[in-house]
Amino acid sequence: MAKTVIASAAVTAAGSQTFSVPPRCSSVLVQLDVTAAATDVGDKLTMWVQGTIDGTNYYDIGGFAEVLGNGGAKRFIMVLQRTGSIAESDIITPGDGAMTANTVTYGPFPDDLRIKYTVTDAGTDNASFTFSVTVATVMA
Repeated sequence: MAKTVIASAAVTAAGSQTFSVPPRCSSVLVQLDVTAAATDVGDKLTMWVQGTIDGTNYYDIGGFAEVLGNGGAKRFIMVLQRTGSIAESDIITPGDGAMTANTVTYGPFPDDLRIKYTVTDAGTDNASFTFSVTVATVMA
């Protein structure tokens, strides 16, 4: 079942929104729907899906493609799978808002997640992006 995590609104600054997924879900689909973008090419919306184990410290799981101010409406879907290429012995160095755009870490992720976003204004015109985020879980 899909649920709206961030309702459509014009955003001009950084922010985040937490959400949880069922413990037994096998995959999570995260849809970013940008309906209006700023006008300057240097304006930028950057967004990550992050996880937390302790409820305080978040780390990047996936980075959406950066949305440029002159790019117009866009829709992206990120697929997170709880099984994948991470071996049991892997060590993950957590980063907060550092993951490269169009990147996803495959493998286990926690039940507690958040959407983190930043808006970069190339000038002084208060760059604004209108977007929503919807999440759907797939049960095993």
